[in-house]
Order: sequence, then C-alpha cells, then structure tokens
Amino acid sequence: MFSGLSALVIEDVADGGEIVRVTARTRDVPVPCPVCGVVTGRVHGYHGRTVRDVPVDGRQVVVRVRIRRLVCPV
Repeated sequence: MFSGLSALVIEDVADGGEIVRVTARTRDVPVPCPVCGVVTGRVHGYHGRTVRDVPVDGRQVVVRVRIRRLVCPV
C-alpha cells in the first residue's frame, strides 16, 4: 500500500474516517553526504514535513515525516 515509503520507518497509521494519517521518520542509519560522499550518522537536528499521498479507498492520505538533518564530518 505505501511502497514509496520504504526509506522510512512507519511509526503509526491512524484511520480518521475521511483521512488516513501516517506518522513516519527517517531510518537511523549512516548515509553518504550528498556533496562529498563521506558517510555520516551525526545528527544536527530534526524537522518535519507533511506530504499527501494518492488516495486509498477514496480516502485522503496524509504522511507526517520526521527527517534528520545530518552533519558532514568533512
């Protein structure tokens, strides 16, 4: 159902009648810096994003994601 969310950890799915709310976060694994490629897992902070997915069974899907902001060690 939520195949596009494979890079995330799904923490909760709540059925709100007309709206399905999904709460997710990024995985806690080191990732390469997009600029230099050095792998890092050092967290600078977090921020949230809210996105809408395609409707499921005629109901709106809203995904709230907590995203890590990482620090490049270089």
